[in-house]
Amino acid sequence: MARRERDLERFLTFIDAVVAIAITLLVLPLAEAGSEINQDETVAEVLREHVVDIFGFLLSFAVISRSGSLSTRSSAAWPARLRPWSTCCSRGR
Repeated sequence: MARRERDLERFLTFIDAVVAIAITLLVLPLAEAGSEINQDETVAEVLREHVVDIFGFLLSFAVISRSGSLSTRSSAAWPARLRPWSTCCSRGR
């Protein structure tokens, strides 16, 4: 049983890492858009130009972070045969 708990904990850590990497990759297009800003542009103009990028970032961030937290920390997200493992491993959280 201890090996199963350890394997589940490793899997949950892996999912956390994947979610962190995905969220980090979301920032790259915004950083690229930031490098295109001219000195004479106002903040409002820049936001208007990139409103689609910003909205896409916020929506993607919300979906990825929410799905990542649901899949790794909620026992309801696990199939019935794995629920006992997920609850035993998440007691300290």
